Amino acid sequence: MVDDGRPTRDVVTQIRAVGAALDAVGLSLVERDARQRFEDSATSPEAVDALVADLAHLMGR
Repeated sequence: MVDDGRPTRDVVTQIRAVGAALDAVGLSLVERDARQRFEDSATSPEAVDALVADLAHLMGR
């Protein structure tokens, strides 16, 4: 888009759309992983702690 001379606004809009799509995929993966952990572990405290740590990491904390 940049090489084609598209306006900066259009380029940034597309970049944001890609970012939102990646966020949605990431959230879907986290949800799948969380469900699997709870099924596999019968919701042990360790599984909950691990999930919370992973979520905190994904959120940049």
